[in-house]
Amino acid sequence: VNPKVLVLSEKDRPMNVTIKSTVPIICGDGTENCKVLVEIGQTATDHFVDYCTLQLEPGPAGQTKELEVVAKRDFVDDGNQRMFLKISIPDHIDPIDWNCHKHVNDLEIKTIDVRTSRCTSSGDPHITTFDQFYYAHLYVGDYVLVQSTTRNFKVHARTFACSQSVSCNCGVAAQEGDDIIVIDMCRDSVPRVRFASSVEPKSGTSITRDNNGKIFVINFPSGASVKFSVFNWFGHFANIEVQVPSDDYQGTQGLCGTFDRNRDNDMMAKNGSIYQLEHGRFAKKEFSESWKLNRSSDNLFYVKGGPRKCTASRAKSYCVCSEFCGGSKRTVNCDFEGFVDRPKYINGFIGWKKLEFPGAEHCGRRKRRSMDSNVVILPDDGNTGVYDYNPIQVYVNISMFPTKSNITENDAKNICKENIRNSVVGKACIKVIGPSFTTDKYEQQCVLDIQVTDNTRISVDSAINTLISACEELTLRNLSFWMNTNRNITAPPSEIAESLCPNECNKNGVCKNGTCHCNLGYITADCSLKD
Repeated sequence: VNPKVLVLSEKDRPMNVTIKSTVPIICGDGTENCKVLVEIGQTATDHFVDYCTLQLEPGPAGQTKELEVVAKRDFVDDGNQRMFLKISIPDHIDPIDWNCHKHVNDLEIKTIDVRTSRCTSSGDPHITTFDQFYYAHLYVGDYVLVQSTTRNFKVHARTFACSQSVSCNCGVAAQEGDDIIVIDMCRDSVPRVRFASSVEPKSGTSITRDNNGKIFVINFPSGASVKFSVFNWFGHFANIEVQVPSDDYQGTQGLCGTFDRNRDNDMMAKNGSIYQLEHGRFAKKEFSESWKLNRSSDNLFYVKGGPRKCTASRAKSYCVCSEFCGGSKRTVNCDFEGFVDRPKYINGFIGWKKLEFPGAEHCGRRKRRSMDSNVVILPDDGNTGVYDYNPIQVYVNISMFPTKSNITENDAKNICKENIRNSVVGKACIKVIGPSFTTDKYEQQCVLDIQVTDNTRISVDSAINTLISACEELTLRNLSFWMNTNRNITAPPSEIAESLCPNECNKNGVCKNGTCHCNLGYITADCSLKD
């Protein structure tokens, strides 16, 4: 086996291991097609292999087989790990004398945990960068939320004037490689999804929608993801979350900042100038406008694509193999498309639909999936989704307390504190995470929103949903919060999973086991509509 030791970073591409026979393989009398199976087993699953079984043919010594090994992109802080790849020969009838050989050397594998991060743009909108720097962005138009300086990955955000003095998100467009996906509700408050690229998306690129039609998640093969969550207020507005893999560490720019663990440079404009916040909270216009996009080929919202083509190559499948040699105890799972295995709370994904690109039913590998009731093939919009966006601009005037409806700053603080700390998810997160998890940041966001919008309901809801995102991210990433299940499997905390109801059921129902039980007279998954 070569090499004897393999060091894999989570940001590395797959590496090859060579297995070489040192003796001839000779079939028994009267047999021509005997083979020797080589079984691969893992002592831990912080990595993937492309096969769990290799096959050596009859022939002289020196026959070689290649095995791909890659570190799992798991988006959890599990540290560097040391494990072994077990290589063994199960019992063979022919050729004889090939049994579970204890002398086959194990391959030592060391995986290097690399940082990933998430940026959020919520409410009107408040941006928390990859390095957890917080500020308010008040301007209207199309903006670079994040773009990679090392690979073809970018996310653009579209904002509209949701009041006279603030903006809100109404669209997002994301690209990785040749794949471009746009979600836009800036024209008529209806979120519409379109695949702007002209070829079938690469396997590993997907978009899913919740059963309420208000939450969309875009996933890319690298592990990058974009979440677009819709809320009712001034028509509709959305929160946007972008998660990037370790590939983008020290390689991002835009409104989400420079992902390098240094908050001091997160207000870096396109020309390299670094700005300070106004009033300690608001982005300067010079910074924001440097990342503003005009109508051009660089703006993803204006990409039209072309005739749909079924030319995408399928992402390679990878496996997790148990270490048992043969027998009924051996388990194999080769359903991993690519090498991303992101943890999630299952409760929140029941009933989700996968949205396929127009013409997907004509692409061979998608035909079977198109029959699935959980798959929706989008209609071809004929590029009607591309339009001139000339939004009304906001008059940036930082309001002061008391508001027009006479809400004082102290009133706002009490309203935000009471609602956020007593929310279902707020109480669950404080209980599970402990004193290190405080709601101060979300209360401050809520107070600021009341100050500029004079609306307590939307300010509270937006802050709670930002808290939900942060709590979900923290408890999924930090393994110290995971618990043993009845089946002796370590999993994210069930108390958090059971509290993750959409929009806290809009105060029109009760959250139980991650599902809204609506009050009489209210319907939909988040109890947002009257029956």
